[in-house]
Formats: sequence, C-alpha cells, structure tokens
Amino acid sequence: MSRPALLLAALLSAFALAQTLIIHGPSGNFTATVRNNTLTVDGDRLPLPNVPLGWYFNGSFTVFGIYYGNPDCSLGTYPNAPRFYISCTAGTDMVVVAVKDPKAKITCRDKNRLLNPAQATQHLEIYSTKSLSLECESAFSAVVSTPTALVGALAGMTVASAVLVLAMGVLLLRRALLKQ
Repeated sequence: MSRPALLLAALLSAFALAQTLIIHGPSGNFTATVRNNTLTVDGDRLPLPNVPLGWYFNGSFTVFGIYYGNPDCSLGTYPNAPRFYISCTAGTDMVVVAVKDPKAKITCRDKNRLLNPAQATQHLEIYSTKSLSLECESAFSAVVSTPTALVGALAGMTVASAVLVLAMGVLLLRRALLKQ
C-alpha cells in the first residue's frame, strides 16, 4: 500500500474519532461535532468539561453527554423518551451535557432539588453536581410537536458509519504494516 493511501487511512480514522451529533427538531436540523472537549454547533465553538463523556441519544431531539466519577454507579435509560437517571452507592461527581433543539426544555434533578445549568446557550446546557442520584429529561411545551422515529434511525446510522470508518482504517493500516 502506498504512503498516500496510508495517510488517507490515518486521516479517516482520526476523523471518525470526532463524534458527530445530529439533532432534528421543530426548530430545524443542525449538526454538532465533538472533538478535543470542544463542541462545534453551526460554526460556534463551545468548550465542554474536561471529563470523558459517554453520549446517549435515542432518536429524540436531545443528545446527552453523561459522566459520573464512580464506576459502580448505574445508568438507567428510557427507550422512548429523552430521559435517564444515574444511581450511585456513594456520592460522586456527575456532569451532564445536553445538546438540544432550541425549543427543548431540559430538567435535571438531584433527588427533589432542581438543578440550574452551569452553562446554557440555545443549543447547549451543562449541569454539574456531586450526589448519589441524578435524573434528567428533555421535553417540549405542549404546542411543539416531536419528530418521528426516523430521526433515531438516522442518528444511529451516523454513529455506526463513524465506527465502520474507524475499523476499516485500522484494518487497512494493519494490513499495510504487515506487508512491509
């Protein structure tokens, strides 16, 4: 395999490591990209907390980036709603990053206490707490309709495509190195 092909495979692998989040909602569609703790939405660059976020989206109008410091915590999700909860046996740091449709309203609760976002823009809300449990959900007001199930399939295909490109890049690089 030639050097330009190896370079292309390496670039494709690096690009696949950037996470692409696609948000569809009544306000319109937009794409957000996460790379090096920076979220880029429609050209705006927003800094994210310096923690390893696991992204959770189930075909809704909100994508959640979730971090909890204690690996013994459990994450519970709801299959048909943009909602999740975290339960821990010991108090731990928790961070939630919500990338959302501008008309969506995010609510995060620490037990019965409503949390205020540490940072909020029209597309992003960041919540941070130290607690035993946390529950977050996203909703619209009664006058706004929600998107169809096709949105979930498209978002899942985007993530699957990124993983496929990364796997192909690694396999091509491995093959090229073994032939030398």
